[in-house]
Order: sequence, then structure tokens, then C-alpha cells
Amino acid sequence: MSDDGSVTAEFAVVMPAIVLFIVAILAAAVTGASYLACADAARVVARSVAAGEAVETITATVADALNADTSIEITADWLRVTVSRPVLNLGGFEVAATAVTKFEPGINP
Repeated sequence: MSDDGSVTAEFAVVMPAIVLFIVAILAAAVTGASYLACADAARVVARSVAAGEAVETITATVADALNADTSIEITADWLRVTVSRPVLNLGGFEVAATAVTKFEPGINP
């Protein structure tokens, strides 16, 4: 009995699992990068609005730069900004990050 071709058969069985593993690692990396971009954008928007910048200008900039949706909730002294964006165009899968800050003294909400 000969072992000719057994390496090829084993490779054919293992290769799809290796490719799937690599794709999963890359998808996780892209998702993580998208989350970090949302977190940074939420922090910058919250800080800018709390300092008195125009809300419309900042949210338009975020929408253009990240293709992201920005939600801003304003209470008495607090500001909550949530930035969300789709990941990998996978039907409805998106990441979101939230930043909360107080308004600067002298800035009226």
C-alpha cells in the first residue's frame, strides 16, 4: 500500500479551515478598527460640542469622514454622543461607541 497523494488529500482537507481562520481574524481586526474609529469620533464630537462648536458642522464632518451616524443627547449639564457605523457591509451589523461629558463653564446647552 502506497502513501502517494496522502499529503495532497490532507492539505485539501485542512486548507479551508486555515482560510476560514484567517478570514475570521481579519474580520475581527476590521471590526476592532471600526470600533476604535467610532470611539475616537464620539470623544472628539463630545468635546467639541461641549466647548461650544456648532453641532451640525461636527456631525456632518463625522458623517463624511467615517460614513457614520451620530446621535447627540443633551440634558441639563451633560452631553452624550453616540457614533455608529456599519462594519464590512454585513447586513445590519454595526459598531457603536458613546462618549459622555459635561458642558464647559459658560456654554449653554
